[in-house]
Amino acid sequence: MLALNTRFSLPDQFYLDVPDAKIARVGCLTMRIYANDTVQVRFLSMMPPKDIDRIFVYSTHPKHRNKLLDLRA
Repeated sequence: MLALNTRFSLPDQFYLDVPDAKIARVGCLTMRIYANDTVQVRFLSMMPPKDIDRIFVYSTHPKHRNKLLDLRA
């Protein structure tokens, strides 16, 4: 799930960039837009666990605070 400001028109298909995690152009398909600015999307390809870990490390979500990035991997 993604939380976005949906005051603008979100296209059915788009690319998601995560600059802090150095992840570029992840293809996404909009599945559903909820009233609380939450968007359900489907990623068009599988993200490797290494990329998901990098997103968690740079996330500001409270549950991700203690996540560390393994630089040896």
